[in-house]
Amino acid sequence: MVDNKGFDILDYLILIVRWKKLLILLFLSSLVVSYLAIYFLVQEEFESTAVVIPTEDSQLGAISGMMKSLKDLPLGLGGKSKNSETDLYSTIIYSRTSLENLVRKFNLQHEYKVELMDEAVKILRKKVSADVADDNSFRITVRASSPKKAAEMVNYILSYLNEYVIKLNVSKSKNNREFLEKRYQEIKRDLKYAEDSLQIFQQRSGILDAKEQPRIILNNFSKLENEIMTKKIEFSIMEKMVAKDSPQLNLLRTQLNEYQATFSKLIDKGDGENLLQPLNILPEKTKEYIRYYRNVEIYNTILEFLVPLYEQAKFEEQKDMPILQIIDYGNVPQKRIYPQRTLLSLIISVVILLFAISILIIREFLNKSNNPKLKMIKNEFFSFSKNSKSIIGHN
Repeated sequence: MVDNKGFDILDYLILIVRWKKLLILLFLSSLVVSYLAIYFLVQEEFESTAVVIPTEDSQLGAISGMMKSLKDLPLGLGGKSKNSETDLYSTIIYSRTSLENLVRKFNLQHEYKVELMDEAVKILRKKVSADVADDNSFRITVRASSPKKAAEMVNYILSYLNEYVIKLNVSKSKNNREFLEKRYQEIKRDLKYAEDSLQIFQQRSGILDAKEQPRIILNNFSKLENEIMTKKIEFSIMEKMVAKDSPQLNLLRTQLNEYQATFSKLIDKGDGENLLQPLNILPEKTKEYIRYYRNVEIYNTILEFLVPLYEQAKFEEQKDMPILQIIDYGNVPQKRIYPQRTLLSLIISVVILLFAISILIIREFLNKSNNPKLKMIKNEFFSFSKNSKSIIGHN
């Protein structure tokens, strides 16, 4: 070897060839030992996966469908989006309560060899995977120490998830039912009061019907005010069910303002074409009759609107049918997912081999080098080693 130029690639190859028997023996022995160590010391893990399709069917969507079919009322609440549904699934699965139930159900503290529940939950969270796949399906994957346990754990998660989603939907249905029930009772009382007031006015005034022009005015104003009141009911319901800055709520607010502006204009000025006279020019008693009659019509319309919603909310509150659309339940896997013994053994053996070659190169470099500093370090090191041995032997 050329000292003044240091090592080149051929020097490395010569060194490896010189020690080839030792290196081959070291590689094979480390391969066998590492494989056996992984086989006996590293616990096997098996993976089972369940596939769920997010559903857009919810109690809010059912009410929205009924609203749309009810005289084409444009409430347009709509159901949950798929993203919000899968976010809900993930939140439930990774919640502390869900993971603790899973730990207790399958005695995972004993399997993980930990005493505290927090430690078991922390380990389990790394072994549970729940996310949306490329095909928009929702996949739940669990790793466990046996194929049967992996399948049982993922199917238990499916069952628990379904029960929890049903519980949330029933709770939401109950809140909607209570809200609609309260509004329904209020409208019934208001309708009764309006009917009684109209009857008293008819008996007191003797006016049982209006002339042709008041009748036309009554129909037009009643229709317009019915639409305004219907919009107000839609607005109040939507405020309870969607975000304040949602597009549906903003659109409904704009429509309501336009209706009210048109109604105010007609009261003071009419329609501007002499087809509909202003309400202010009618005789006092006729106007009173219109007001009483209009109130009765308004509350009747609102009641017709609320009753189907109220009945639907009562039905949704009692509904406990399965919510999840399950495509695949967790099956018993036939092959382990971890560890990959051969690959890990090869990696360990290659690392050991490279380490051994590095030691040989350093040793050869120290032996062949003429650098005085390196020689001094070498002499000092060996003299220290001899002194240490002599001291040990003397003792």
